[in-house]
Amino acid sequence: LRDLSDALGIGGGYSQILADALGIPRTASIVSTAGLVESFKTNFVATHPAVGEDAKLSITLEDALTELAPLAHRYGPTLDHPGVLDPTFVPHGEVFGPDFQMSAVAASNLRLCDGVDGDQGKGFISVVADEIGPSYHDELELDFSDPSSFSVSGLVDNPTVDIRFRAIEAPQFVPSCLGNPPCQGNVPINPTNASSVWALDPWLLEYNVAGGARNDYLNRTFNGSYLFGTAHVLIGQDGNPPGWLTYDIPLGIGNPPEDQYLWETVLEVGQVALHQTPFATIPEGTAAVAFTLEDVPVGLTGSEAAQAVRPYLQAQASELSDFLLGDYRKNNDSVDFYWRRAEGGVPYLFFVDQNDVGPDALYSYANPGFFRTSALTEKVSTATIPGLTDTSHEKLEIAVGQTTIYFADDGGQTYRARIVREADSDELEIRLARKVK
Repeated sequence: LRDLSDALGIGGGYSQILADALGIPRTASIVSTAGLVESFKTNFVATHPAVGEDAKLSITLEDALTELAPLAHRYGPTLDHPGVLDPTFVPHGEVFGPDFQMSAVAASNLRLCDGVDGDQGKGFISVVADEIGPSYHDELELDFSDPSSFSVSGLVDNPTVDIRFRAIEAPQFVPSCLGNPPCQGNVPINPTNASSVWALDPWLLEYNVAGGARNDYLNRTFNGSYLFGTAHVLIGQDGNPPGWLTYDIPLGIGNPPEDQYLWETVLEVGQVALHQTPFATIPEGTAAVAFTLEDVPVGLTGSEAAQAVRPYLQAQASELSDFLLGDYRKNNDSVDFYWRRAEGGVPYLFFVDQNDVGPDALYSYANPGFFRTSALTEKVSTATIPGLTDTSHEKLEIAVGQTTIYFADDGGQTYRARIVREADSDELEIRLARKVK
């Protein structure tokens, strides 16, 4: 059909007929950049498990620290998806300048307290006295929202990244769905059969090319009349939906294509052009398409990035506190209880809990707390005291004068503690006696 049109000059030649049918100049791309971008964004990028909302590739602080190289791994092949980024190309972009500096000022919530170990006597323990919240177990109090407590400088003003996208193709040629019925119902959410382009995985090249053409021509209609009205190229005519292409040629001269959607015609042409190059014929299934983009803006200026990082760091303040201070518990003595102030300045005896020994340490107290008698049946301590945020420790306020209490250590040994507190003093004198069984 093309050869006949060109030889006879019908409609200005086949290229002009095609341009008229598509409604574009002869020198324009058959599929627009906008149409392809939307298709790749929805079908190729957004279907990757690591991609977030609105098909955006996120950049983490770790990425910035390593010049964005980890992007290739995070957005590379995973599960069934072949990857958005080419795994053989290392992304690169500088976010931190040579004078980069991050400064954080934190208040310590650690308190060194006097404690008592029934076996060893007096000891010392560092505990967290976090009264600010929202969590009450942070070793450091970090406020990333306060410019006087946290600042970032030396970020690149307009950071960019070099990345390479790669799309692989289906193993076999993908033909158009021909004729109606059933092919007018061949749409992305309802492929007519297993050979349809819409039955492919959405990240494959053919799906995205067809999707881009469909974005461009979904509402296209055209009525082209040639050879004195004896031949027609029709799109969306005679009750057919927009985009449905029909060639009405006398006696079928030139072997015109059967009725089909315009975007599937574009896909077939694209597949042939991809594999039959002037230099070689590329076998089906091996023509992956990759394209490198250089100096792509990351979407934030340096100053915007410095502000944007604040809420993310604040959300991780508790984890950062643990990381920065390390395991402070390893230097603690193995005390059974300790003496410290709580909110309002009132001092209490705190019986150790799991947080004091560490999350991975064995907490072997069968009967924690303080009791009135050696039978350990009448508890005089409580975990909940009005006005105190701490609800995990057994606590006891020690009155002025002499107080006698009983407790069991982590080995189950019972002790009597006689405690003397002088008036107007926060110091205690404690005398221990082991219960003889």
